[in-house]
Amino acid sequence: AGYAKPENEFNQKNTIESRYLKYFKDKSKELVIVDLETMNTRTTTFNIPVKALSSISSMCLLPNGRIFYNAIYFDWSWNCFTFILEENNAITELPKCKYSRFATCIYVDDYVYYFGGTHRIAERFNLRNNEWESFAALPDGDYRYACSALFNDKILLSGYYLTKALLYDLKQDSYSDIPNLQLVTPKHKTAISWNNRAYIIEHSGNTYESEINNIYNWNCIGTNNTYTCSPKQSCLVYFNSNVYFVHYHNILCEFNLKEKIGQSRYLFKS
Repeated sequence: AGYAKPENEFNQKNTIESRYLKYFKDKSKELVIVDLETMNTRTTTFNIPVKALSSISSMCLLPNGRIFYNAIYFDWSWNCFTFILEENNAITELPKCKYSRFATCIYVDDYVYYFGGTHRIAERFNLRNNEWESFAALPDGDYRYACSALFNDKILLSGYYLTKALLYDLKQDSYSDIPNLQLVTPKHKTAISWNNRAYIIEHSGNTYESEINNIYNWNCIGTNNTYTCSPKQSCLVYFNSNVYFVHYHNILCEFNLKEKIGQSRYLFKS
């Protein structure tokens, strides 16, 4: 309910085009900015009013360079705190959502949709009204280490323990399975949308591809991915035919959209 079809390109995908990739160091308040052309890095500190943050937090990009960040308080109480982080390092604290580690979030036209995790959450944050709202509950399943991508009026969902992928229909507020897509579990997975194509990439496993206009028809296009894939510490960024993100322990992952091959490397040791 209340969904309006996205009007600009930013909202049509979960990946933006940028030379710079941003991610938080695990258990810190330091945001690392990676120059993807030179691979040089610099850091900036956000004075987030919690003691420490863990890499099981969720984040997504908002318009105008802002970051929506659902932070997990790393003191074994696992309390959640939600912030909007500005490019000038200003911080706006938002109302808390329901607790759910290892979830995924994605921005769609003034809403941030928050799926999965340990408590199978399905909530969205209304950026205009500054409040959390409920929508259709997720079907049964283990949605830890969830991943998501936006395709027109649907959100693609999968996760570490799922052997399937789901489509959440924003207009109908309902879910449907993709019948011909059988995934391997347990494996970290990444969902990507770019240039009218959709991808699900398994850690050290298969790559699946679909056209956005035929999202229920998927083909396996590769079996030799060697990289660790689950974008839990950063958002997805497109640069020079590659999609980049950061996994745990400062591992930079990249997927080449021309050759359809993924690889990973250490940016630097933790």
